[in-house]
Amino acid sequence: MPKNSSEREHGIFSQLELSPAELAEAISGQRIDRLFELRSSGVLDLLPSGEIGFVDLNGKEQWFPDQVSVECRLNAHPGLLQAKVAQGFSELLIVPFGMALSDLVPRVRQEMNERRTTDWPERTYLEQSGMTVTNRFDEQNPLFFADIDADVSGDLLYYPETVDFETPYGAKTKSEILAEGDAAWMIALVQPGKELKAWSVNGEHGETIGGRRPLPLSRKPSEYLSLLASEPAYRGESGYTIETYLTMIIRHLAANPEVSQRHAMPDNDFHIQLLGNCYAKTNESPASGVLHTHFRPDTEQLWISDHAYDYVSRDWEGNSARSAVILGR
Repeated sequence: MPKNSSEREHGIFSQLELSPAELAEAISGQRIDRLFELRSSGVLDLLPSGEIGFVDLNGKEQWFPDQVSVECRLNAHPGLLQAKVAQGFSELLIVPFGMALSDLVPRVRQEMNERRTTDWPERTYLEQSGMTVTNRFDEQNPLFFADIDADVSGDLLYYPETVDFETPYGAKTKSEILAEGDAAWMIALVQPGKELKAWSVNGEHGETIGGRRPLPLSRKPSEYLSLLASEPAYRGESGYTIETYLTMIIRHLAANPEVSQRHAMPDNDFHIQLLGNCYAKTNESPASGVLHTHFRPDTEQLWISDHAYDYVSRDWEGNSARSAVILGR
């Protein structure tokens, strides 16, 4: 196989020469780093059983998966594993999916709070632009997510196959997913931060890796979901859930200890649609809503909120989406 510069830049050509079993073993070797990141950030606890993990929303201990468990998930999809690594999905992510958001969000918030900075160059720019800056930084809430109990109540749904003006097709509650078994820990492959840059409508941004273009900018959630479902290059990919996104923040902060809270997100991208989550239609909301991240420079907060997916007036310019390859779901 030719060892071109693109393969060397993304550090994948040596992995592509491995058999599926060898590739699974090599990637699962990242497990210990993911354990250190989640434990040192305070996301995981030392449980009464003596194991490291978390207590899920049903009150059950969920131990951090061992090496064998991770390798088994990777080995279960040998063809998909090789294809997606060839597209740059070479980073292992282990997500505490079964943790209640009321536990996970405050722990990530605290880790972000550790990165707060005393200087704020944006303040002068905003004031010169006529914006009233009333609060430089909310020490208690650098990460704002209002519906912190939505996963327990069932208001927050996961993995819609389509979204429309009725209940999103295929979506389930977290409790329903956990009841299916072996879902408390999500084993996923993601692209490293340097490979996440989205491409614009004219294709000027981003790089095609292994025949796969990054997801385009400025699309509606329904269009992103259609791309993931229909385009062969995106086979096996799912949109980020809020748990995936928060774990990526922990991962990014651990890998970049010098960054501030302002740059806590991988690729410094603050407008991401979390396609793995949505809200069903209610009497108060005329449409399904997908979770969406955005950064508020006036308070220096990262907000995660929902937006109706297909309002005619909704401006999706500059929005993007991220996807992960979830193994074993």
